[in-house]
Formats: sequence, C-alpha cells, structure tokens
Amino acid sequence: MANLTRFYVTIIVFLLCFQISAQFTVGNLNLDGDIDKWYNQAIGYENLGFLEGAYYRIESQTIQQHQFFRSMSWLNGTIAIDGRLFKDVKILYNTYKDVLLALNIGMEVHGVQSIKLNHYRIDSFLIEDAKFINLRGKNLPSAGSGFYQKYYDGVNISFYIKRIKIKSSDVETVVYNNNDTKYVLYQDQYFRFNGKKSLYTMFPDKKKRIKKYIKQSPARINKKTDDGLYELMSYCDQLLLQ
Repeated sequence: MANLTRFYVTIIVFLLCFQISAQFTVGNLNLDGDIDKWYNQAIGYENLGFLEGAYYRIESQTIQQHQFFRSMSWLNGTIAIDGRLFKDVKILYNTYKDVLLALNIGMEVHGVQSIKLNHYRIDSFLIEDAKFINLRGKNLPSAGSGFYQKYYDGVNISFYIKRIKIKSSDVETVVYNNNDTKYVLYQDQYFRFNGKKSLYTMFPDKKKRIKKYIKQSPARINKKTDDGLYELMSYCDQLLLQ
C-alpha cells in the first residue's frame, strides 16, 4: 500500500509541475483520503499509456509542403496501445519519418507541441477514416516494419499502403513528395503492387476478367494514385471466391 501511495503522489507532483490536465492546487487535494478514487476521477487509468513518450519539436513547415499524412493540423484519432483503445486523441502521422505524434496538453507551458509515442507499444491507429497497422515480425512487405495503411481488408486479399514522403530541396524551397509503396497480401505473402500488371501476374487465370473490369471502370487505375483501387481490390476478392 505504501508503494501504491508513493506512486500516486508522484503522479500528483508530475501533474502539478507540468499541467498535463486541469489546474490542481495542493489545498484541493486530500492526501489522507482515497487517493485511488481521486486519481481515477481526475485523470483516469486510461491515460497512463500516454505518459510514455518523448517531447518532439515539429519543424517549420507550410500548409502546401509538410511531412504529414493528409494535413499538418491535428486530426482526431484512435490509438490501440498494448491491446487497449485510446479514443478521441489529437494526432499527427509524420510519413517522412514514420513517426506518430500525440498532442501535448501542456504545450502552453513547455512550448513543445507534440509527444512522440513509443512505437513498440502501438498496435494500430485510426486517423479520421484511415486505419494504420504496425507491421512487425518476420512476415513483412519489402519496405520492412512500420506503420502501413490497411486500405482494403477482404476475404482472400488485403491491400496495404506504406505512406512515404521524400524530401527534396534547393537554396530557397523544401518540397515533400509522396512516394508510397503498395502491397497486396494474398495467402500470407506480400506482393508489391506496381499497377494492373501485378494483378495479371498474381492471378493469370483471372487476367481477362480483370482487364475487362479495368477497361470498363469509370475511374482511371494506376500505381501513382489511389483512385479506383478499393473497387478493384473488391472485384478481385470476389473473383477469388468463385
């Protein structure tokens, strides 16, 4: 019990110093009372997962040229850490450095806007409508371990996108360009997707039907865009069920 009390007192001191949540004063704290009850109401055990991380300074960027997925503004997200869900979290995903950031609530005091979360503990995260999986282990795409967007999740095939930005610069400007790599997961193997020809190679007996679908599809399908890819993967998935 003594160790538990010291733990809560440490958390209280941490909060008083860094103002992670609301304003607390020593006069309002009854340390001789039920500390467990107070802590659970004031902070909540569910927030402990975000105490592990490091302050991260975001480099100066512009709305037109930035390192992040979709937007350089904080987006609403959900993070799965060690199997637990943390909802309604303001996050940014840096696709140039493959770094997931959470908003630092105490930024007004420290001037540090973000916290770099421990990637080893993150299972997945949802940023708006895009779900990212932390792929690790032996069975990996050629791009290696890291966060991949699970773009399509079907019965026989799934489609993953490694969102990557590359940097180019000259004396006056810095430009971040998308350089995504895409993979089809089929029978526990990741196949690099380089356009429609990749599907012809993977499913030679379905080639004619896939070609016909692509020809009749209203969306232009190619390896450089995401247009029509979801529908194409869904079609191929249905073909494999026949």
